[in-house]
Amino acid sequence: MSPPPAPDALVANSSPIPKVFGIIHIVYAGLGAVGALFAIGSVFLMRAVMSKAGSGTEEVNTFLEAYNDMAIYSYIDAALKIVLAVMLLTAGIGLLKKKLWGQKLSVFWAVTRIISAIVMVVLTMGPAREFQEKMGEVTQSQAGGVDQSQLQGTLQSVSGVMSIIMLCIYPVVSLIFLSRKSVKDVLK
Repeated sequence: MSPPPAPDALVANSSPIPKVFGIIHIVYAGLGAVGALFAIGSVFLMRAVMSKAGSGTEEVNTFLEAYNDMAIYSYIDAALKIVLAVMLLTAGIGLLKKKLWGQKLSVFWAVTRIISAIVMVVLTMGPAREFQEKMGEVTQSQAGGVDQSQLQGTLQSVSGVMSIIMLCIYPVVSLIFLSRKSVKDVLK
């Protein structure tokens, strides 16, 4: 009969962080992939609904033209989210198997996600502003229309900052917890 393990060895091998983040990674990756597919589907659905609802009217044609300019950014964002979801799913599996490459891939994913969130928000601000301006022109030309472009511009800026904050919470938390030496020591 062998003696029980030393307390230090028991503590070093019992960190729940890799398992917890592995599970969260897998769930988050699945939600990200579903969200990306939903975004692509909504572009097609919006085009179909608007073209059937009032094809030939000036307002609908203006909307579709402005929306088509925005659609390319939806496709880029969706493709990026799918790539990030696959990366995060792989990292989650690695963490559940207690592999060091799972931790390294998680850190790489977190940095990439933070950078991509900032870049996508900055890239889409210009086209989104143009879209809002075109829609403002349409509503202003209608009876009783009011110019809301300044308010919409302010709301868009606030929304962009809030989006970056919300999109970066989980990657930052992942970086903080998975970069700890105690977590790296548990992984092989």
